[in-house]
Amino acid sequence: MKKKMFLVLMICLAAFGLAACADSTTGGQFVGTWVAATIEVNGKEESAKDLDFKVVLKENKTANIVIDGQSTAADWQLTGKGFNLINSGGYKMVFIGYADQVKTELNGKTIHFVKE
Repeated sequence: MKKKMFLVLMICLAAFGLAACADSTTGGQFVGTWVAATIEVNGKEESAKDLDFKVVLKENKTANIVIDGQSTAADWQLTGKGFNLINSGGYKMVFIGYADQVKTELNGKTIHFVKE
C-alpha cells in the first residue's frame, strides 16, 4: 500500500513539474493584468498611482495597453528576460522581469509593474 501511495505521489509531482515547465516556455506566467506601481527618474522612485498605466496580456498572445482609460491593442512575445509588446505600427516595448514584477524603460524613465 505504501508503495502505491508513493508511486501516485511521484506521478502527481512529475505532472506538476511538467506543467510548471510548460508555463515558463509559453509565457503563461506573464498572462494577466500588470499595473504600474512605481516610476523611477534619475534614481528616485515615486508612486505611479496617478499614472493609470496597465498592460493586459492574454493567453492568445494579444494584449491591451491602457493609459488613462485609453486602450491600444498590441501583440506580445516571450523573451529570455521577460516579454515584448508590439503595436500595429511596429513600435516595441521591452519588459524585463519575472514572477510578479516587470519593468520597462520609457522616455528615460523606468516604470515598475506588479501583477494584479
